[in-house]
This record gives sequence, C-alpha cells and structure tokens, in this order.
Amino acid sequence: MSQVADVEVKAVDHEQQSFWGNTTTVGLVSAVIMAVLMVVCLQIGERIDTMLTGGVFIPFGIMIEKIFDVLAVVVYGFVAALIVANLNPIISVATASGPMAPLWFFTNTGTVLAARVVHYYIIKKDIRDQSYLDTFWICLGGMIVDSTIMLPVQLWVFELPLTTIAWMKVAEIAAGTIIPAFVVNRAGKALKRMQLRTG
Repeated sequence: MSQVADVEVKAVDHEQQSFWGNTTTVGLVSAVIMAVLMVVCLQIGERIDTMLTGGVFIPFGIMIEKIFDVLAVVVYGFVAALIVANLNPIISVATASGPMAPLWFFTNTGTVLAARVVHYYIIKKDIRDQSYLDTFWICLGGMIVDSTIMLPVQLWVFELPLTTIAWMKVAEIAAGTIIPAFVVNRAGKALKRMQLRTG
C-alpha cells in the first residue's frame, strides 16, 4: 500500500523532484492553458494600468503576473512557469498594450527564475504544505528580481525622480507579494488536490 502511495505522490509532485519541474505532456499543456488565462487577464490589467498611469506604474499588471507566474512555479516547476511567463510578452508586444511591453520578457523570466530558486532551494515544500508566509517569500524573491530589472527603465527611459522611484518600489513589492501570495497559496493547494484526484 505504501508503495502505491509513493507512486501516486511521484506522479503529481514533479515540481518537487527536480528544479525543472513537470515536463510531462500534462504539465506542459496545463502551462499553456494557464498562460492563455494570464494573457486574457493581463490584456485587461495592462490597459487599466496604461489608462491610469501611462504605463509608468503597473500595479494590476504586477499583481496578475505574479499570481500566474508564481502559481506555475509552485504547482508545475520552472519549465512550465517559463511558458506561462513568456506567452503574454509576445501578445503584449504584438498588440502594443503598453510602453514597457518588451521589458516583460525579462521581468517575467526573472520572476520565475528567482521564485523557483526560493521555492526549490530555500522553502523546499510542496504547495500543499506551505503556509502563507512560505508562499510570500517565494513571491518576494520573484518580485525583487522583477523590480530590479525595471529600475534602469524607470531611471533612464522614464527619467523619474529618485523619490518617485522609491515609493514606486515599495508599491511594486506590495502589489507583487501580499495579495498574490494569498491567491497562490489557496489556488495552488486546490490545483494539487485536483491533481491527486485525477492521478
């Protein structure tokens, strides 16, 4: 009986077995579906951000992107998260959704890489065993890299004052961690339970 249980756990915990995560057909198809959902949500979120701030500050985009990217990291692993992270930048550039759209290739990839490092090497827990705080640290790892990549653009392209950038960084990190960590923690546990039921 315990051998059967072990096989079942291995079948659904690819993201815990290796840094690369779930590279099975099911994992990759799930990533594509998640990427499409993220595109739909971000096409709305990015346009709201552009309307409100001209795209200089993107709280809705940050929040949505962190939810989907980190959810992919903790449920499916790095390879699937890369798929989720990089479909939207292609659409954003093609549809000119905002002035910083080309930057999303770098910020989103940086997010999933940093979040996966924190998840796999530091937290070392399946999403079902994570507390809100565990998931918060994973989101924070991704958000710090994301925010760092955005800094040169804010400094030299938008030429924002340092005081403006300072409060924006605080707001970016808050937008990319507090609510996303809660959503990822709850949604990740639900997705894992579904995987267990379906095998």
